[in-house]
Amino acid sequence: MNANEQRAVGKKQLTSVGCRECEHCHGTGLAAAPDAATMLEHLQAAVRARKIWISPDERLREADAADLLGLKRKTLENWRGAHAPLPYIKRNGRPLYALLDIAKHIAASER
Repeated sequence: MNANEQRAVGKKQLTSVGCRECEHCHGTGLAAAPDAATMLEHLQAAVRARKIWISPDERLREADAADLLGLKRKTLENWRGAHAPLPYIKRNGRPLYALLDIAKHIAASER
């Protein structure tokens, strides 16, 4: 599965779980490319629906971030090694990804 197919799978998962009653796409996932704020709303809904752990400053564990992006953990690991597109911080030796950064990344990739 190539990167575009993986993103599509991730978007389908997000739509089917996170935004059933979304005012932007009404659960169809067919709205115009969302901005970062709209995508952040979608992601917050998906996090609540899936009962994913999120830190008080809205950061996700690597596995959860990869799941929301429709990627594998190894991809995020490779991105960290290559200084690629998604910022992260390390707490207790574990990478955490800000929900807002994930939303910005998704919104930028859909344009």
